[in-house]
Amino acid sequence: TTPYRTTTSVENISDRAAGYGMPGVIVDGNDVFEVYKVVKTAVEKARRGDGPTFIEAKTYRIKGHFVGDPEQYRTKEEIQKIFDETDPIKKFENKVMIESLMTKKEMEDTRKTVERIIDESVEYARNSPYPEPLELFDDLYE
Repeated sequence: TTPYRTTTSVENISDRAAGYGMPGVIVDGNDVFEVYKVVKTAVEKARRGDGPTFIEAKTYRIKGHFVGDPEQYRTKEEIQKIFDETDPIKKFENKVMIESLMTKKEMEDTRKTVERIIDESVEYARNSPYPEPLELFDDLYE
């Protein structure tokens, strides 16, 4: 629950990339189009063999650090104001509608499809058996 500004000496975490010999890039983490563009460029660069890129996607955490976090470090009004201004789904919907990338019906159909997939996934998880304790170590990198 400590703001990063009190625990680090730089305003932008991406500034630290230079110490590792790589470029650092900042992107609006709430703009899916901008994130796509920056990541695409970084992936192409890496695939050419030109090394990694450190990407800092600036965003705002709208939920607490843990379930039951009393969030005494900010107000509900602050959270709501920032969320209303930066909601990535609203930003996406506004852009695709303004630029005629999707029709209103396509947007509604997509929303319904996503909601159905989420509902099915939650139901699947609720009905699945608990994993065996040793499965904790499956799919870990060495």
